[in-house]
Amino acid sequence: MELAIKRSEHEKIRKLLFSNDTGKRYLAVVLCEALEEQKVIKLTNLEKLYVKGLYDSESEVSFCAGCAFFESHSFRDLLGEHTRFGEEARKWAFKKVSRSNSNYNHQN
Repeated sequence: MELAIKRSEHEKIRKLLFSNDTGKRYLAVVLCEALEEQKVIKLTNLEKLYVKGLYDSESEVSFCAGCAFFESHSFRDLLGEHTRFGEEARKWAFKKVSRSNSNYNHQN
């Protein structure tokens, strides 16, 4: 994901909204929202409807760090309420998107 951000591969990130991998789908939602808020992209109506549906989804997104840590949360919990992972993901996304846009603007 970070490489896609660094390379400004916005279409690749958008396609991940529909990934079978819930982790990639979750990060794509967070990134697309950050990109749209910073007016880098404009989501289509279909993408917006899909993201809106994820806000109510009970599909699980798993987090693990080796054998010592494993948790899972629903999209609804991660996107709707501010869990520890949701807050950190949003901070990460805005930081990466801002840095990427800043680098892009300096190069052009």
